[in-house]
Amino acid sequence: MKRILAVAALLSIFSLAVQAEDDESDFTSPGFTSYKPVYFIFGLGSEYSDDLVKVNFSMKYDPLPDLKTGLYLAFTQTMFWDFFGESGPFKEINFNPELFLRFESGYNFLDDVRIPGFDFIQAGWEHRSNGQDGVTSKGWDRAYGQLQLGVGTAFFVKAGAKYFRYLDVPEFEGRFLSLRDNPDIEEYTSNFEFQLMVGFEDMPVFFIPQKLVISAGPGGGRNALDFSKGWQQADIFFGRLVGNMRLYAQVWNGYGQSVLDYNKQSLSGHVGIAIDF
Repeated sequence: MKRILAVAALLSIFSLAVQAEDDESDFTSPGFTSYKPVYFIFGLGSEYSDDLVKVNFSMKYDPLPDLKTGLYLAFTQTMFWDFFGESGPFKEINFNPELFLRFESGYNFLDDVRIPGFDFIQAGWEHRSNGQDGVTSKGWDRAYGQLQLGVGTAFFVKAGAKYFRYLDVPEFEGRFLSLRDNPDIEEYTSNFEFQLMVGFEDMPVFFIPQKLVISAGPGGGRNALDFSKGWQQADIFFGRLVGNMRLYAQVWNGYGQSVLDYNKQSLSGHVGIAIDF
């Protein structure tokens, strides 16, 4: 019963995406916009992949939309759900709040100036943790700078790079001060991330790929030179099904897919539905 209720609640979120195409008040009200991909996907259950359902929800909020300062608060939540387990538990839930400044071509305080070949430059802080206690409590904080360039509209190509540094943010446990429980995370995910995105305007055929995104943290260690570590992810967005829903596939390989298992290598494939706001 609880799995039925959970699915119903999640599908209600997706139903808003269908309405959003005709009613801009749902998710495009002043200040609220989409951020990272929003999806509900099922694991393929192969020899190398778990069969967990993976759910991601992400939004950003501009507290001063009329001023176009570029200041945003964002929140992303990623859920790893053992949907087919005996009791259908959530294996892990990752919480990822952010605070950042963004200067975006075509939407900025300089009278929305457009810069050819430039999408945005961004700098901020983000936290990610799983909200658990004891030995299973994992989390990190990092400061970052990010740049994305892009060309084209009907057919577009975008390339981005992100440099970040993990921060030793202390936590209070009773009367004692301690650092986070994964101080070696930099050995597995380094300090760099890169992204390449190619795609074209929507076509009325839902099974034709519309956008391909290749993301990677190329290696582990401070300079990303340990190529036995790091991670890679491929995201394939297909045509629209209904409203803002579209078919979506994701392949992951490497370290750091979840906070709890940051030091365990995984190879997983998922397929399901993504939505655009």
